[in-house]
Amino acid sequence: TGLRWVMRLEGVNARKTVSNHVIEVYDILGIEAARNCIIDQIKLTMRNQGMRIDMRHIMLLADEMTASGMVLGTTNTGFEKSGKSVLTLASIDRAPEYLFDACVHGRDDPVEGVTDCIIMGRPIQIGTGMVKVLQR
Repeated sequence: TGLRWVMRLEGVNARKTVSNHVIEVYDILGIEAARNCIIDQIKLTMRNQGMRIDMRHIMLLADEMTASGMVLGTTNTGFEKSGKSVLTLASIDRAPEYLFDACVHGRDDPVEGVTDCIIMGRPIQIGTGMVKVLQR
């Protein structure tokens, strides 16, 4: 902690100053800096454990955590706050709870996301699934 204070110290290059406190980075430097902080911390943690993960997977995770403009964790609470569909939430954990809650509150689910389409057995609306053929 104390990133703002450290960046103001005489002789400290604020452009090269780093922090592992993602929320503090977000508060001071914004969402893109927080995204980069998440990426750096995941890479560091995985490297220290001797694990190699494709950079695209790490970036996808960081994008998912920051897509809403806030830093959300990859937890049930984070996914709930991100406004994911009922089926997407149910695919992660606690399916009966999410589905029961959706029924009680009359939530609609447009079934547009990849996870939703897979669960419902529908073609995914990406790639070749985007094309629709009309015939008489």
